Amino acid sequence: MVLEFDIPRGAERSYFILFGVAAVYIATAPRGEPSFVAVSRDLGKSLTALQRRWPDMEITCAYWVRERALAQAITAEVNRVLPHLDEARLAVRGEQAARLLVKIAVDRGISLTSHKAALARVRDAVQEIERRISEANRRGDLAWFNTAYRDFRQRARGTGIGMSYRTARARLRNEAIKQLIVLGVNRLTSDLSARIFPRLPDDASNSPVDRAQNRAPYSRALDGRVSGPQARQILVSRYRTLPDAERRALTSSFKRERELNPNLDWVDWLARNLQLTNSALSSLKSP
Repeated sequence: MVLEFDIPRGAERSYFILFGVAAVYIATAPRGEPSFVAVSRDLGKSLTALQRRWPDMEITCAYWVRERALAQAITAEVNRVLPHLDEARLAVRGEQAARLLVKIAVDRGISLTSHKAALARVRDAVQEIERRISEANRRGDLAWFNTAYRDFRQRARGTGIGMSYRTARARLRNEAIKQLIVLGVNRLTSDLSARIFPRLPDDASNSPVDRAQNRAPYSRALDGRVSGPQARQILVSRYRTLPDAERRALTSSFKRERELNPNLDWVDWLARNLQLTNSALSSLKSP
């Protein structure tokens, strides 16, 4: 009998993705075997892909690991040791695969966090962020957000680009999560606006507020010395002069955010985040 497994959704899914951790998960058929062991950063997407191939299989167990490479190493060893039913599935019960998975992690000194424990911590963090947003809204501290949303809706008319208030609030929540994870702070201020609301075709135009928001990342990153195409070239040049570890940290952070916002522009993001080097990201605590 397959036990029900709690798949992260919505804000919980966003938190796991933004944190950059990876899960080693086990899926099984209803009778407990065969089993399947793989790595995922988004268990919901992994389950969908899995069931396209084997409709009766369900994820039954997962452990979270700080680095994807470590998760992949554990998975590769489990799949190397255990007998296979076919190219992908193991001819053993899920419980046997789980025991070996844990043993390999212990032998290699890799820290595992059970899915249940990780999800509980993530839910606590998301609830705290939601509470802060609600309190800020009651105090009137989110007046800028409500004004920005109304302005966005008005400017978006006729462009084919739309966003519900619920989606905008979810983006605000994701920015608050990102801010808390990367910087260790949670300031719900108007400088988040440019990250919440997508650019529109006329964003280089009429509103002084819009123009200021669009220019702000470049002026902050370049101390106001340049703007436009030259600024983009300078930003990329600065990025290329960073140590390898810092470049990897920045690109990894960008890829995580782009999973939530596929239209994210690399240079625009770099202008806002060039200061987030490996030293800042190394301070993150795993779930």
